[in-house]
Amino acid sequence: MTEPKTSPLPDVYRLLAVFSGVPKTTMSALLDSGLWTQEDGAAISDHQRGLLRVLATDGRIQWVTWGPNGPGYVLTGFGEAALDTYAQRYGPAHAPRRGRSLGEIARERQQAEREAKEGAA
Repeated sequence: MTEPKTSPLPDVYRLLAVFSGVPKTTMSALLDSGLWTQEDGAAISDHQRGLLRVLATDGRIQWVTWGPNGPGYVLTGFGEAALDTYAQRYGPAHAPRRGRSLGEIARERQQAEREAKEGAA
């Protein structure tokens, strides 16, 4: 069983973000997006099938029969626009924080101030 990757993106955008102009199979897209949580050889879940159906029905991805590794889904112009719109609306505000949390930094500063006051007294 594969551990799911954590991402701040909703599942539909996690899946959409792995597609490009090169055809990608359903399984490789689910693996690359971190949405594959079943054991190897298991069938895709209804949730995963529903995500693919939504993306295909909305015209964000399209099934094609050509490609270097055979048929698969490719990202369409609507899909690119959806990713760009999501990034503009929610991108930087929901990016994971790098470094220590602000609470941790504040606690360290308070501790240093207390130690400085005790040392001065």
